[in-house]
Amino acid sequence: MRVENKGLKEEKRIYTVSELTDDVKVLLENTFPEAWVEGEISNFSQSQSGHIYFSLKDAKSSLRCVFFRGANLSLKFALKDGLRVIAFGGITVYAPNG
Repeated sequence: MRVENKGLKEEKRIYTVSELTDDVKVLLENTFPEAWVEGEISNFSQSQSGHIYFSLKDAKSSLRCVFFRGANLSLKFALKDGLRVIAFGGITVYAPNG
């Protein structure tokens, strides 16, 4: 990363954080509208509303995931930290967190 004085804009396309996040979201959702992904569950938690939150990780990376209540009601086994799974779903960027 390189940081420059704000007065040096020249002819560069300068994005706000929100603009860049929005563009990344659109690009990601159009490139990967849905995908299968394999990984190990970590940071598992279930909210009072029934939504399940966890990360899928491998040796190099992790993805934050949410399994909404309406979809997880038909789950035939219990999710827990350390469980290796193959998951399918939509991919998005939650703009407030990038």
